[in-house]
Amino acid sequence: QLELQVDVWDKCFSGFLPDDFDDLFKKFCADRNHVAHNKLLDRQAYDSINLTINRLKDDLEAAMESASHSVLSDQIQKKEREHLITIGEKERQETESGVRVLNSKEIIGEFESALIEIYDEVEEALRFRQDIEVLEYYGLESEDHPLTLFEVKYKITKEQIKVIYELDINDEPGISSCLNVKLSNEIGKYIGEMQLEYINGKAEWDDESSTYMPISENGLSGQEHVIETMINYIDEAFENLREKVDLEMYSIIKDGGTSPCADIPCEECFEEYICIDEHIAPIGVCLNCGAKNDIKECPRCGQAFILHSRKHLTRYCNKISQN
Repeated sequence: QLELQVDVWDKCFSGFLPDDFDDLFKKFCADRNHVAHNKLLDRQAYDSINLTINRLKDDLEAAMESASHSVLSDQIQKKEREHLITIGEKERQETESGVRVLNSKEIIGEFESALIEIYDEVEEALRFRQDIEVLEYYGLESEDHPLTLFEVKYKITKEQIKVIYELDINDEPGISSCLNVKLSNEIGKYIGEMQLEYINGKAEWDDESSTYMPISENGLSGQEHVIETMINYIDEAFENLREKVDLEMYSIIKDGGTSPCADIPCEECFEEYICIDEHIAPIGVCLNCGAKNDIKECPRCGQAFILHSRKHLTRYCNKISQN
């Protein structure tokens, strides 16, 4: 399949002709086919065809007059020829050597594809951490969120980590381009740094074989390392308190202590991980999903309960007091 490299119509002709010339010429072609196939022509059709022809003639004569006063300079013509030669030589180089030499925009596209995959992998890895939310992916060169790829929210404390980036692009053959990925906390301190690297392809002419031979293969590296490292940093920054409580529960009960979680389900996730120990998390916050539950301590039995009304006793104690 042929690929359009230079649009001659846009580059050389369209500027000299009116905006409706293309539609007018299509009408002329349709009129021509009507006449060529010996279809019926009446006076109205003749006048319409004649009008189209005269308009085309006027537009073309005006365009030729305008073009005659707008001849490209020798320098511009030379640059155009060199550009076409460069494109053709690049295609041959890539075909014979099997390596690609990307421009800056194409290299950024390679990084973008890798980052989308990284984002999807991180989101999937944290999917069962209901206390963590991976927010929207902004992408490279976002106008609304400059230098920010996405953010990760810790529902327990409402803290957030920003995943930011720095780009260093060099589209010379055989040269590396780097994308540094950094994790920043709410006070702007970097808590982790990773890197993606793209090496541009390079080929050289080989006189002996009369063909282009590869010198360096193009490719992107560091993706798996970024995924693994980023997940580890997030896990370390946002402690899994549900898991921590589960691991410590045996020792707590063995030593005669009390559970740091209320013996009632969270209204959001229905798990029994509502915190009642302020040394672990804010009172009423679910350690499983981060939801805030409005809880009270029953003065009669000392058990925690979710406050649904003005009653200040558990349902059981309230029932006894009423009886």
